[in-house]
Amino acid sequence: MSDKLNDVVEDVRETAVRTLRDVMVRLAERKRKEADNLRDNANQRRDQDDDLANTVPQRSVDSRGRVIPEGVQRLPSGKLPSNWHHAGKVYDGDRWTAELKRKYPNGVRFTDDGYPDFSPYAEKTTKITPHFDGNHTTDFSTADRAAGVTARHRRENELTWHHHQDGTTLLLVPREIHDAVRHAGGVAIAKGRS
Repeated sequence: MSDKLNDVVEDVRETAVRTLRDVMVRLAERKRKEADNLRDNANQRRDQDDDLANTVPQRSVDSRGRVIPEGVQRLPSGKLPSNWHHAGKVYDGDRWTAELKRKYPNGVRFTDDGYPDFSPYAEKTTKITPHFDGNHTTDFSTADRAAGVTARHRRENELTWHHHQDGTTLLLVPREIHDAVRHAGGVAIAKGRS
C-alpha cells in the first residue's frame, strides 16, 4: 500500500506542478498582454498629445507677457512691427483724431501680420523691382517716375509714398492718414535686408 500511496502522492504532486506551471504561464501571458496594452495606450496618448500640440497654435509673448498674434513676425532687427497689437483690427490709436474719423470712417485696417493696409486710400500704386531700398528720397523719385507723378503733385495734394511690407510695392496715400498711423513697414524690412 505504501507503493500505491507513493504513486498517488507522486501523481498528485505532478498534477499540482503541471497545474501550477499552467497557471503561472497563463498569468505571465496575461501580465505581458497588460504591459503591451499599457505601452500601446501610452504610445497612443503620446501621439494624441503630439497631434493636439500640432493643432493648437503656439502662442509667443512679448517682453511684457502680451500674447503676439499668430501671423505677426519679427522684423529683421528682431523687433516686432510697431502696432503689432493691432494685427487683424482697425487702428484706433491716440493719433486717430475726430477729423480723421470723419474723413476716413472705415479707419485703417491692419493685416493679420501686423502691418497697416493703406490700399483703400491709395491714389496710385507702383512696384519697384527687384525691391525698394528703404531710402525715402530715392524710392520716392523712382516711384514718382514709375507712376507718372511729380514731387510737386505730392506736395500740393499732401500725399506721400507708403513702403509696403512686401518690399516692392509703394502706395501713394494721404500724408495725414499715413502720419497718423505709426507703423513699421517696408522701410524697416528693407533696412534689415541691407
